[in-house]
Amino acid sequence: MVQADKQTRRSAVAYLRVSTDEQANSGLGLKAQKDRIKQYAKSQGLHIKKYYTDAGVSGARGAASRPALNDMLTSLTAGTTVLVAKRDRISRDTFLSLWVEKECKRVHATIESAAGEGNGDDPASEMMRRIVDAFSEYERNLISERTKAALAKTNKRLGAVPFGWKRTAAGAMIEVKKEQEVLELILEMRDDHINYTQIAKRLNNEGFTTKRGKDWSAVQVMRICKQRDADRDREAVSKEVSDLEETLEEWEVDQD
Repeated sequence: MVQADKQTRRSAVAYLRVSTDEQANSGLGLKAQKDRIKQYAKSQGLHIKKYYTDAGVSGARGAASRPALNDMLTSLTAGTTVLVAKRDRISRDTFLSLWVEKECKRVHATIESAAGEGNGDDPASEMMRRIVDAFSEYERNLISERTKAALAKTNKRLGAVPFGWKRTAAGAMIEVKKEQEVLELILEMRDDHINYTQIAKRLNNEGFTTKRGKDWSAVQVMRICKQRDADRDREAVSKEVSDLEETLEEWEVDQD
């Protein structure tokens, strides 16, 4: 009886997307989307055959950066309904949203939002889809501008960010993996007694650039090496002080 009921229901697939790695790892954003889609599918008599998920992918990224989206589009069959929790899960780029919609129409598939924005084929629904897509892109651009402004304000207050690091809007410093690898390469060459000019030349020849995307100079390499030496000296002094404090505490305990 259950099998027969599934056969009479319309066929559907679901597409889910979260922008950040934190959302992807926690699963909270994905779970909320999935629950919303399931509830909508049940109310519309839709049977979801498969879920496609792009985790940790920004809504501004193109189709080439969306493996699940591409997989879904190439697997669509006529009459299938593509379900999303909201239209901005497809994209926060108007042109990409239009392209995805056209790809669906090409195989006679349709997109439906569990939030209900623009569901339908009439002119009013199509206009609503365009408005929602445009607003999603506007919202994404607004967030991007606010983030840039916050970073610029933080950088001005706290100073320039050194190579190998980046600063969040909250002011926290986090490592940039690729730049840290370049730093290690610079220090390895310096420890091998290669001069600053030759180090800069090798970095440029191998396609490595500065934080601003420009060629390296001997002066920049020298500054990085001296800064790293100073950091190591501070770490060594800090450890020595910590060891002395620990020794003092142990001595005071013995005196008691």
